[in-house]
Amino acid sequence: MTFLDDKLFKLIVSNTPLFSIDIVLLNEKNEILTGLRKNPPAKNFWFLPGGRVKKNQTLEEAFCEITKSELGKCLEYENSTLLGLHEHLWSDSIYGDDISTHYINAPMMIKKEQSYFDLPDNDAQHSGYKWTKWNEFEKDPSIHSMSKLFIPEFTRLNAL
Repeated sequence: MTFLDDKLFKLIVSNTPLFSIDIVLLNEKNEILTGLRKNPPAKNFWFLPGGRVKKNQTLEEAFCEITKSELGKCLEYENSTLLGLHEHLWSDSIYGDDISTHYINAPMMIKKEQSYFDLPDNDAQHSGYKWTKWNEFEKDPSIHSMSKLFIPEFTRLNAL
């Protein structure tokens, strides 16, 4: 499974929805991890780690690949909880303001101790990371609203 060349991917972004997984990583202090986005959509906002699912990739394989890429470690899909399906409709994309982006997003919650991670200081997607206490997460205006769509399901499950 490889990434598509840029021309083909631009055509796909212009014409079809993408399927993605966001990682709702909860630590032992009831804090959720976000990264400061470098690229559109959501550039300059704190956003959940995540990524696209590729064709012929199982959800378990995608979850491992995304967590390894975004968090430095392959986390266990079987220990995660699906927090619903959500639409992310963006007016822009990595290709500019004239091409919108449409994601079908599956946020997956997993609990891990913060010390388990050695997060990169600067990667291709994020210029930094922060942990936000659960009771402050929804109110924090620097965290993008698309990263908060899972909150009703999270609350319903009484995850805390």
